[in-house]
Amino acid sequence: MKAGVLRPGLGYVCGVTAYDIALLGRFVVHVDGRPVPASAWRHTRAAELVKILALAHGHRLHCEQVMDLLWPDLAAEAAAANLRKAVHFARASLGVPAAISRSGGMLELCPDDDLSVDALAFEAAARAGHTSARGNSSPRIAMQHGRRNRANGCGRYTCGC
Repeated sequence: MKAGVLRPGLGYVCGVTAYDIALLGRFVVHVDGRPVPASAWRHTRAAELVKILALAHGHRLHCEQVMDLLWPDLAAEAAAANLRKAVHFARASLGVPAAISRSGGMLELCPDDDLSVDALAFEAAARAGHTSARGNSSPRIAMQHGRRNRANGCGRYTCGC
């Protein structure tokens, strides 16, 4: 069952899946508040694909970039075959086939859903604390600000909220 997500001006939007990805410390993914069991990530390249896309600008990368990152020593055909398998296993682990979309040569993580990544939230909080007036802010306050932005409908910390 998909959760509703609060979007500015729209209220709760049903049919949107909420993804929370923890990269700091142990890799954990929550889908609609439920953790994906560690046993679901038995294919390490599927987990690595999700991690790479989670950190990519806009959560999108060209397939060739992903293949270069995951299989730098393989020929293009072999790397492409491995990428198809990794995408399949990542979608299966997340439990939602649309969690990774492929359009043309681009892969995108959670294109139509609410996605939060702890490492990006931490980076935004650190940047906000670093650029604020001396003594007037802290990373903890900035992270709370980031949580408010998400509650107001901005699930992607790269959107400039």
